[in-house]
Amino acid sequence: MSNEAPTKVSIILKSQDDWRAWYSLIQSQAKTRDVWDYINPNTSEDQLPGIPKDPVIPEILNDPTYYDLWKMRMQLYNAQKNQHDQIKQGIAAVHETIQSSVSTLLVHHLYKDSTYQILRLLKKQLEPTKQQAAQSIFARYKKTQDTPVSNTNLDQ
Repeated sequence: MSNEAPTKVSIILKSQDDWRAWYSLIQSQAKTRDVWDYINPNTSEDQLPGIPKDPVIPEILNDPTYYDLWKMRMQLYNAQKNQHDQIKQGIAAVHETIQSSVSTLLVHHLYKDSTYQILRLLKKQLEPTKQQAAQSIFARYKKTQDTPVSNTNLDQ
């Protein structure tokens, strides 16, 4: 996969309750690595930008007058190769983070062809609807109303 160490994840996706925090973590990592546009589950698959193809090394011509042209083509090749490698490494790092942060109860969702497909399926299965999110917020609010101030844990 990638040469970089996977991001240490403190959020494990187990249920809808974990979705928002987990998704934000994955989105943040992908944006930091400049690969969110390649795996954004809110984008239809046909609208995703294609990962640049591995560039082809320019031919070496025997004529010395073409040396400068070949040198420019090699610089372009190296730039394209670096871009290609960075995108693939970024997606691989996000993929590893997803694999290491999904509960074993949901591991069957990880057997898809691409990071995009995994995120799309997890989103479909676990993202709370607006109504569910509102109910969850109301339930937490109600719980704080019923809990004495001295026993309140503000992190929950």
